[in-house]
Amino acid sequence: MDQRVRQTRDALQASMRELLGTVTWDTITVKMLCESASISRTTFYANFRDKIDLLESLLLEFENAMQSDNNGRSLTSTESFHFLPLLLNHVSSNRQLFAKTNTTVEGYPVADRFRKMIDRLTDLEMQQAYGRHASIASASFIAGGIYHALVRWSGTSREATHLVFLAELDLIIKSHLSVVQNTTE
Repeated sequence: MDQRVRQTRDALQASMRELLGTVTWDTITVKMLCESASISRTTFYANFRDKIDLLESLLLEFENAMQSDNNGRSLTSTESFHFLPLLLNHVSSNRQLFAKTNTTVEGYPVADRFRKMIDRLTDLEMQQAYGRHASIASASFIAGGIYHALVRWSGTSREATHLVFLAELDLIIKSHLSVVQNTTE
């Protein structure tokens, strides 16, 4: 990708992150994004179809970063999801924003896409670990549990760090995965 295009996309993604922290999703406009990034509407539309496309590019980059993070975890070796440390670190760093976005009607489009990202990551890891025998229903159930645990954790005043929460989440997931493993053998 051309460096200027990358800089433009980065500026627009930064604007999206910034605006999500200050206003609701439904009030964000392309005009606001362009003004925040000091980019013309023409340039915006040369890179993205609309604000949803911009949000999806932001989440896709985050998803790719979680997939490429080499942290030594996997369902086959440690019985832990590979993507969780980076995901929890991100949510921890943006705890109030995550809670606001994932518990309000206005935040639904963002929450829905975030949940689908967790679904894809969970399904991918389960397919890698258990092959085609891993059911989509099991992956969806576990992904839903991860997502809802994140929403509850982000909305509490509980002082548990993301590392403590990760250890707790790993224990819960391991118990659910033992059921999946028994049904795939």
